[in-house]
Amino acid sequence: MRAEKNVLVVKGEGDKADSEGDDDKVPTRYIYRIGLPSQAFKMDQINAEMKNGVLMVTVPKIKDEERKDVFEIKIE
Repeated sequence: MRAEKNVLVVKGEGDKADSEGDDDKVPTRYIYRIGLPSQAFKMDQINAEMKNGVLMVTVPKIKDEERKDVFEIKIE
């Protein structure tokens, strides 16, 4: 897995059971690209953990008060 600018790329491979009920395993490969606005998430603090075949990805969000592109506008 890697982060490229504002895209999270998840790439992997594994074996999948044959759909016909045979004991044969079919190799599978996948790649997912997930667009994330870099100004809304802390791309350098992404954390990933694989447990029991499940990939858990944590992408910390930048709070509005920490963002440089969010401004409060007073209404008079």
